[in-house]
Amino acid sequence: MVDAAIGGKNGVDLGHLKNQIGVINPPIMTIIDPAFLKTLPQQHLVNGSIEMFKHGLISDRVYWKDMLNVTDYLTDTFNSLIYQSAIIKSDIVTMDPFEKGPRKALNYGHTAGHAIESFLMEHEEREAVLHGEAIAAGIVVESFLSVQYASLSMDAYQEIKDWYTSLNFTFSFTDDEVMEMIDLMKYDKKNTNGEIKFVLLETIGSFVTNQVVANEDILAAFKELKK
Repeated sequence: MVDAAIGGKNGVDLGHLKNQIGVINPPIMTIIDPAFLKTLPQQHLVNGSIEMFKHGLISDRVYWKDMLNVTDYLTDTFNSLIYQSAIIKSDIVTMDPFEKGPRKALNYGHTAGHAIESFLMEHEEREAVLHGEAIAAGIVVESFLSVQYASLSMDAYQEIKDWYTSLNFTFSFTDDEVMEMIDLMKYDKKNTNGEIKFVLLETIGSFVTNQVVANEDILAAFKELKK
C-alpha cells in the first residue's frame, strides 16, 4: 500500500539477488483499501509497517514520532498514517521517477536489508525472513553507519535502536557471514565501479546519498545489531 504499489517500479529477483531486472511504468491509478489489513496476522502487519517507519526517518520526524505511538494497525488513525506514507513516497517518486537523485533515499535500510534477505534465501538451513524484518535490521545497521559517516546523533541512533529492540527480531551473524553479505551488497543498484554506496541519515528526517563505507565499519555495524 505504501511501498511497491506506488512509483511504478516492477522488479524481479535473479536467484537470491534482489531486484536485478525491472522496469518503471507509473500506473494509471493506485487503489488502497485498508479493510484488507483485517485479513493479515500481526506479524505481517508489523512487517508491512517497516517501510512507513522508513518514510518518517528519511523525510519527516513528526511522522516518525506518530508511527512510534502506533499500538493498533486497524484504526482510522493508522489509516491516516497509511495515507500520509503514500503521499511521502508519491512526492519523492514524482520529483525523481527514475532514481537519479532523491528517490535513492527510499532505499534507506535496503543495502544491508537486501543483503540479509539474499543471504538467508541462499542458506535454506537458516530461518526465513520477511522483507520488512530484514529492512528493520538494515535500518539499524545503516543508522549506526550514519553516526560515523553522516551527522546522525547518538541520541537519534539510540531512538532508532530502541524502536528496533521493541520489535523483538533476533538477527545474529558471524563475521564470515557478514563478509558474504558485503559481497552481496556489491550487486545493489545504487553502486558504481564496484563501490558499495549507502543512503545515510544526517538527522531523523533528512538524508545523504552515495556514501561509500569501509568494510570494517559494516562489520562493526552488524556487531552492534547483535547487542
